[in-house]
Amino acid sequence: MYMFPKVYVINMDKSTERLKKIGSSLDAMGVPFERISGSDECRARASGFPINAYCSTSCPSAVIGCAHSHVRAWQAFLDTDEEYAIILEDDATFTDDFVSRIQDVLNSGVDFDLIQLGCSEDCGKIHGKPFSLLLKLVSFFVGQGKEKVQDGLYNLDTMFGAHAYLVSKRGAKRLLKNLERSGISWHIDVHIGIMKNLKKLAIIPSISNQRLSVHSSTIASNGNGNVSDEKETWFTPFIWLLHEPQVQFGKTLIRLKHIIIAVVAFCIATIIAKKKKVTKRFLVWLLGVCTASSVACVTAARYHRRKHLESVCGHAKF
Repeated sequence: MYMFPKVYVINMDKSTERLKKIGSSLDAMGVPFERISGSDECRARASGFPINAYCSTSCPSAVIGCAHSHVRAWQAFLDTDEEYAIILEDDATFTDDFVSRIQDVLNSGVDFDLIQLGCSEDCGKIHGKPFSLLLKLVSFFVGQGKEKVQDGLYNLDTMFGAHAYLVSKRGAKRLLKNLERSGISWHIDVHIGIMKNLKKLAIIPSISNQRLSVHSSTIASNGNGNVSDEKETWFTPFIWLLHEPQVQFGKTLIRLKHIIIAVVAFCIATIIAKKKKVTKRFLVWLLGVCTASSVACVTAARYHRRKHLESVCGHAKF
């Protein structure tokens, strides 16, 4: 019978209320934990954390800091003699059978690198039917795994949410090796999800949830550090998604709602152009302008990101 895994909680220094809340939940289950001080982008870059070219210029600062925080948790785990570890973000919540379900999985002897403890395709059941339909649509395009391994345990092709997962020593080594080779490319859960040499599983139904609000995650989304006890409604996840930062230019965050507005505006412009029978020559000119603008935006983004880093971090390590 396996001992309960070592637990690491990623928590930003400013988020003292969150630490108290998750600490109380873990104490109530008799689960000790070690705190991992959450990183920001300055700390990540100063350490030489590998970031690919796109993410270095355009990923939100919090995405880079979050990924570095998870990496530091993996490294802390690998410095121990433990065989397994649980990595938690400080806004994770737990079901009453959290401890027993994990012990059952470990005692079953199943082979894995990483087991997601919350969300996945089960996320929709937690947050309501509309969100479930959205996740099923996303899963259709990215190939969400549904193959049953054993009762309550399924193969996982993609990964939605990194607020709670169980990782083996072999899995932590593979995660680190992949990041050292390719550099972080996007949100850490998305990056893990696209890794092909990682044996990923998911516990379904979920045994850990993540509170969703505009300011939910202080680790990955520049949240404000407050603990929100507001009751979730069916539209809460959509509000959360709309406010999720996608791209950063200098210190300006481009959120999903901004991208949706831009796409809608482009579609409307296209419809108007067709109705007015705009010439092909004009469309080619418009395409050229858009291409030139894109190149200019990338160049400007890199310049402003460098200036932002110099201002905030005192260096501009790319």
